[in-house]
Amino acid sequence: MKFNCAELMLVKVFRSYSKVVSRYPLLLICIFLLLAIGLGMGVYFLRFESNTEYLFSPKNSQAREDRDTIEELFPVDDLNTLPNRLIYFTHRMVSIIVTCEDGGNVLRSKYIDAILDLDDTVKAAQVLLSQNTSAVNFTTVCSKWKGECFINPALEYYQHFNNLSIDVSPITYPSVTLENVQYNVEAIFGGAQVENGKLISADAFFMNYILQNSPENANSLSKEWETLIIDYIGDFDSDLIEVNAYYSEGLDAAQRNLAVKVLPYVGISYFILVCFAIVSCIMVRDNRQSKPWLGVMGVVSASLGLVSAVGFLCYCGVPFNQVTVSMPFIILGIGLDDMFIMIAAWRKTDPNLPVKERMEDTYGDAAVSITITSFTDIMAFCIGSISPIPGIQIFCLYTGVAVLYNYIYQITFFGAFMVLFGHMEAYNCNGVTCIPNKHKACVRPSVETISAAPSIQHDDNGPVKRHSVMVFFRDYFSKLISHPICMAAIVFLYFIYLGTAGYFCSTIELGLEQKNVAEEGTMTHEFLDLLARYFKETGDSVSIVIAEPYEYWELEKQNELEAMVESLHMNDHIKPRNYTEFWLDDYKQYLLTVYNTTNVSQDTFVNVLRNQFLQLPCCGRFSLDVKFDGNIITSSRLVLVSRDVSTTTKQEELLLSVRESASSATDNLGVSILAFSPQFVLLEQYIIIIPMTIQTLSIAVASMLVVSLLIIPNIAVSVMVTISVASILVGVLGYMSFWKVALESISMFMLVLCIGFSVDFSAHIAYAFVMTVENELLPTQKVSRALYLLGYPILQSGWSTIIGVALLFFSASYIFRTFAKIMTLVMCLGMLHGLVFLPVAMKMFDHLYHVYCRSKKTDKESEKDEKDVKITSLSDNITAADNSAFVVD
Repeated sequence: MKFNCAELMLVKVFRSYSKVVSRYPLLLICIFLLLAIGLGMGVYFLRFESNTEYLFSPKNSQAREDRDTIEELFPVDDLNTLPNRLIYFTHRMVSIIVTCEDGGNVLRSKYIDAILDLDDTVKAAQVLLSQNTSAVNFTTVCSKWKGECFINPALEYYQHFNNLSIDVSPITYPSVTLENVQYNVEAIFGGAQVENGKLISADAFFMNYILQNSPENANSLSKEWETLIIDYIGDFDSDLIEVNAYYSEGLDAAQRNLAVKVLPYVGISYFILVCFAIVSCIMVRDNRQSKPWLGVMGVVSASLGLVSAVGFLCYCGVPFNQVTVSMPFIILGIGLDDMFIMIAAWRKTDPNLPVKERMEDTYGDAAVSITITSFTDIMAFCIGSISPIPGIQIFCLYTGVAVLYNYIYQITFFGAFMVLFGHMEAYNCNGVTCIPNKHKACVRPSVETISAAPSIQHDDNGPVKRHSVMVFFRDYFSKLISHPICMAAIVFLYFIYLGTAGYFCSTIELGLEQKNVAEEGTMTHEFLDLLARYFKETGDSVSIVIAEPYEYWELEKQNELEAMVESLHMNDHIKPRNYTEFWLDDYKQYLLTVYNTTNVSQDTFVNVLRNQFLQLPCCGRFSLDVKFDGNIITSSRLVLVSRDVSTTTKQEELLLSVRESASSATDNLGVSILAFSPQFVLLEQYIIIIPMTIQTLSIAVASMLVVSLLIIPNIAVSVMVTISVASILVGVLGYMSFWKVALESISMFMLVLCIGFSVDFSAHIAYAFVMTVENELLPTQKVSRALYLLGYPILQSGWSTIIGVALLFFSASYIFRTFAKIMTLVMCLGMLHGLVFLPVAMKMFDHLYHVYCRSKKTDKESEKDEKDVKITSLSDNITAADNSAFVVD
C-alpha cells in the first residue's frame, strides 16, 4: 500500500527549489559563507562546562534534594566537623595513595620512613597570600575537630616509633588505640594481610588531607594549597615509593584535559576524510565525471554547518562539554553521507539534459532521501535531549542543531557547488585539473533501464563509463544476494546475528568507573584505579537521617529505631553494627550506667543528653548528629560504613537497598527517614540508565516509524525500515557488551546518536527500492536498481565514518575509545542491514506480494470467465427455448 502525498509534495518542492540553486549558485555560496562567519564568531562566547556532578547526575536528583535537606539540618562547619560527616564529594581535599616502586609491602621500614617524609613535606607546603608576604600551610587551611586538624592514626602510630628511634611494632588491625581513643585503620591500608590481629603486610597506603570549603576566603586558600600539592606530587620522584594524588576538582580537570587532548585527532581525521572524499569521487575511467573537488566541498559544507551550530548555541549561552567534542566526527559522517547520496543522484541523471534539469532530477531524488535521514537524525537527538542527565541534553542539543545546519548547507552551499561542477562537466572539463579536454563530447540520448545505464557517445564513438563499483552492485552483488540459496543463508545468518546479540544484551555491564573519566596514564586515572583496586572493601560512610521530631525517650520508639538499624545492617554492603556510629546506642548505655534504665521522661532524656552525655570527651562527636529545639530533638542521624562496593553494580545495590530500608522505616516510624552518601549524587545515574535507555530507544523507534510512513510511500517497507532500526540497536547493545563496553551515561550518549545513524542506510535503500520508475519491474530488478543507485554511496558513507573515528581507537581516553567502538558498530551493522538484510527482506516481501496479487487476479479472472460461461450457456438455453416455441408439429 502506498501513501505518497508527503513524498510527492517534497519532490515537487525540491525540484522547484533546485531552479533557484541552479540560477544563483554564486550568490548562495557568498550568502552562506557570510552566515557561517557570522555564526562562527559566537564561539568567542563558548563556555566549557566540566562540573562532573552537574553533567552526570539527574536533574531531578533525589540525592541532591536529600543533601540540601541534610545541609539545612546539619550545616557543616569546617572548623568543627569530622570526615564522615561531610556531604559533598567535591569537598576541598587532597588524597594520596602510596605504593612501592617494586610492588611490595609498604610496611617495610624504609618505605614507612619515605611515607613519613612525604607527609611532613605536604604539611609543610606553604601558599603565599596575595595581600602580603605571609604564607599559610596545611595547619591553616585544614578542616578541624576541636581545634585540631584531622589525624591519620596510622601516621601518628608510625611517627611515635620514629620519634623514639625504635623499631616499629606491627600495628593492630582493624583498629588501633592512640591516647585511649580507638581509630579504625581499614581505610588506610590497601591489600592488607593480617595475622593474629596484627597487620603484617599492605600493598598501598592512603593519606587524606581535608581542607576548609568555606567561607569563601578559606575556600580560595584551600584551592591554592590543593594546586600546590598536586603540582608537587606530579613532579615527585623517588626510588622507593610511587605516589598518586587526587583533589576535589580532579574529575573536572580530567574532563577539561580530555577536550584538549582530542583536538589533534579531530585535525588528523579531517585531513584523512578530505583525502577519502577526493579519492571516492574520482572516476579513473572518465575524468570528465570525476568530482574530487566536489568531495572537498562536501567536507567544507559539513564543517560550516558544524561551526554555525556551535556558534549559534554559544550565542544562546548553551555550555559545551567534553563529550560534545566528539560531535565533529558525527557531523562529518552525516555530511559525507549526504554528499555521496547527492553525487550518486547526479550520476544517475541523463547527461544529455541541461545542468538545470539535471539538478531538478538530482534534488527530486536525493534531497528527499537526505531529508528523511536528516530529520530522523534530528528527531533522534531531540528525543535524547529530554534525558534528565544534563550532559546528554547538551550533547544532543549541539548535535541535533549541527545536523540541522548541515542539512541546510547541504541543499544550499553544497548544491551551489554541484551546479558549478555540473557546468564544468557540461563543458567537458577535466574533473581534477578543471581544464577543458581537447575533444568536446557529443552526447546522444538514451533510455535508462535496470540493465543498461544512459550512454554518452564521444566523437570517437566510445560509450561513457559508469562507476565500476556501481556496476558491481547492479550486475553481481544484487544477483548474488537474490539467489534462493544465498537468501536462505542470509535469513539463517540474520537469526544467528539476532540471537547472539540478544544473548550479549543480557550480559551487559552497567556503570562508568570513575577512573575512565580521566585519560589513561594521568595521575588522576592511576589514583582512581588504585582506589578501586585496593580501597573499595571499605566504602564511603552512609548517613541515615531522622529528619523530623521523634519520641526517642519512649521504649516503644527505641525498639522501633532498633528494628530500623537491624534492617539496615542486613544489607550485604553495610559493615557490622560495631562500625556504626549511632548516638542513641551509646546514650542508652550511659543511661543504664547512670540510671539503670533507658525509660526516663522527656525532660530527663533531653537534659542529660545535652548537658552531660554530649559533653563527655568520648561522645562529643555525637553533637554533630543531634539537633534540639528546647526539649525537643528535631532531627538526628546515624552513620553507617559501607563495604564491598568495588563495582558500580554493587554501588547501585547499596544505594537502592539503603533507600528501600529508609522508605520502609519512614512508613513504620511515621517520620521522614533519609539515606545519603556523597557518592549517591553520581550513583543515581545507574538507577535510571536502563529505564531511560529503553524509554528513549522506544520513543525513537516509534518516531522513526512515523517519519518513514510519512515520507516513504509504502507501509510495509516503512515497517521494515523501523524493524531494521530496532535490529541495529539490539546488535549495537549486544556487541558492545561483547566488546567490553558498559552501559553508562557515556555509552548512552552514543546510543542516542546510534538511533539516528541506524536509520540512514536503511532509509536510503528502502526509498530507492520503493521509488522505482518502472512499476512492472520484478523484485530482483528493484533490488538491483536500488543497490546500483545507493550501494556505493552507502559504502562510502559507512567507511568514511569508520575511517574518521579510527584514530580514536589509539586514544588514551576510555570515553573516546567507547565512541569509536560504538560508531564502528553502528556503521558496520548499518551497512550490513542496508546492503544485505533489508534488500533481501524487501525482495521476499515484494515477491510474496506479487504472487498473492497475481493469485487474486487469476482467481478473479477465473470467476469472471465462469460467470461469462454461465451467462452464455443460459443465453443459449433461452434462445433455444424461444426458437422451439415457433416449431410446428
